[in-house]
Amino acid sequence: MSRRIQLVVGLLLAAGLVWLFLRQADLREVWVAVRNADPLWILASLGTILLTTLPRAWRWRQLLSPLGTVGLRPLVDCTLMGWTVSVVLPGRLGEIVRPVLLARRTPIRASAAIGSVVLERVFDVVAVVLYLGIYLAVFPPPPHLEGDAVAVFEAIRLVGILGAVGIATGGVAVVVASRNAAFPGWWRVSSAARCCCGASYI
Repeated sequence: MSRRIQLVVGLLLAAGLVWLFLRQADLREVWVAVRNADPLWILASLGTILLTTLPRAWRWRQLLSPLGTVGLRPLVDCTLMGWTVSVVLPGRLGEIVRPVLLARRTPIRASAAIGSVVLERVFDVVAVVLYLGIYLAVFPPPPHLEGDAVAVFEAIRLVGILGAVGIATGGVAVVVASRNAAFPGWWRVSSAARCCCGASYI
């Protein structure tokens, strides 16, 4: 496909997405809101997007590192485009779009890129369970709980704490294995695990 055709298809797709996003919006109200917006808050929001995109792109690069070296720029571009698609279209389709786009821009295969996204979601779930277990272990139950609700909360607390302990133990085992000369490839796994858990709430 020539660049001209790609440009036309891209413009048509962008126009279609904009129409889909604004089809039920009152454009006059949108324009009034834009005119009355504080530029400082707009700059702050753009800075926040940048600060959240870079760690996620770096995390994705860590997961892809066993497959080859990928520059940060295409990862940032694909991450932003994936977010845009997820905002406009239902079902978080951006999670499928961004690895496919990455495969078109880099030597990484689409199947491997999609696998890395699945692994990201696994690390996100692990991080949620870990942080939930820490929260349940540190903070007391809500004061308005009474009767059976207290017992249910204590059961959830026990499960959460056990899950957090299991995850922490597994993390320590991965780090120890990564430092062992008998497991030379484990350093990539531990590095990806650390950066994924650290960026799961960014």
